[in-house]
Amino acid sequence: MDILRPVLTTEHELFPEFARRLLQITECECTLDNSKDILWSMCGVDYQDSVAWLIANGGHCDCEVILNIIAPTMDDDPRSREEVDKVA
Repeated sequence: MDILRPVLTTEHELFPEFARRLLQITECECTLDNSKDILWSMCGVDYQDSVAWLIANGGHCDCEVILNIIAPTMDDDPRSREEVDKVA
């Protein structure tokens, strides 16, 4: 019997960890490789559906995940914005 795993969305309890890890990248390679690697390593999320969710929500590469999905969830803390600006 398959175990149902939730999709990693901005409301998922592991989203802050996903965001923290993705914000550590220093440049975008125009792929989702870093996002996929992070998702693959996270227990408790549906890998394929989570990748599909990222793409459907404007995350076609790692920097777009940061700009279109992670950045809008951040508060006005300048330190958080600096992390986004490093990759953007």
